[in-house]
Amino acid sequence: MDDIYVSSRFESGRVNELEIILKGNAGRKEIILYGNEIRSRIRTAEKNRLLWSTLFDVERSGYDIIISGKGFGHGVGLCQWGAIGQSREGRSYKQILAHYFPGTESGRLYD
Repeated sequence: MDDIYVSSRFESGRVNELEIILKGNAGRKEIILYGNEIRSRIRTAEKNRLLWSTLFDVERSGYDIIISGKGFGHGVGLCQWGAIGQSREGRSYKQILAHYFPGTESGRLYD
């Protein structure tokens, strides 16, 4: 890999476009990944997992690529893995939502 950089970000700061440039005997190739596609294509070094979020910075250090994450989800305040963990501990969806969104109420909009 010859270069990798963030081409654009959403207003939230999350990566919208990630560009990867490869150079070799066959010439130059540019790969552009968009939004959540980045999470499914780029894996973590540890246990080959998906990236947790598109809220990250990327830099090169020699042959290494360093992705420094800043988030754990979709930016709405609920951690999917935390919610799964709570549900496995027997908490109801109402208890889980109250944990992540204190002071809110759940109910029907229409009868």
